[in-house]
Amino acid sequence: MTNSTPNQSSLHPPDEALMLQVLEKNQQAFNLLVKRWKHPLVNYFYRQLGEVERAEELAQEVFVKVWKTKKYQAQARFSTWLYRLAYHLLVDHWRSQGRRPTQFEPLEDTALELPSPAAGPEQLALQAETRQHLQTALATLPVQQRQILVLSKFEDLKYSQIAEIVGCPDNQVKVQVFRAVQNLGKKLKELIR
Repeated sequence: MTNSTPNQSSLHPPDEALMLQVLEKNQQAFNLLVKRWKHPLVNYFYRQLGEVERAEELAQEVFVKVWKTKKYQAQARFSTWLYRLAYHLLVDHWRSQGRRPTQFEPLEDTALELPSPAAGPEQLALQAETRQHLQTALATLPVQQRQILVLSKFEDLKYSQIAEIVGCPDNQVKVQVFRAVQNLGKKLKELIR
């Protein structure tokens, strides 16, 4: 699993400081946030929807909300606040669509995990097959389980952050992650047989 939290060195201001500048309509700060968070958001939406183009559109909608917002408080972690926007946008999307994906289209430049540079053709094919099985199994999970599992295992958020994003207690997040991992394991076994 990859950590999709953008890399921040000591030379770059933290996301929270950049967001405070965005509130003052600082375009440079906004552009830096977009650069840091575009791929994690696209990956988050892709893991939920299985559609690259729609994932990119929803990520763009999140950034429009970021630019227009007047309601950010620096006490909150930027990542938690950003994923809360993404989570609610995704819930609205599912409501409007009345469906969820069962097949995922191939993900090109924002893959779940990049293959090892030393990987040979057989290993690359096996990695691609494993990614496809994982994507298919994710698509079969109940929506709430998939959301929480992706936030926990793919986006590396803490249970307390996820609880804040989805609006439930920490212990409920733990239970849902546990159940989601169990269900995902069962689905993967069925697919691999």
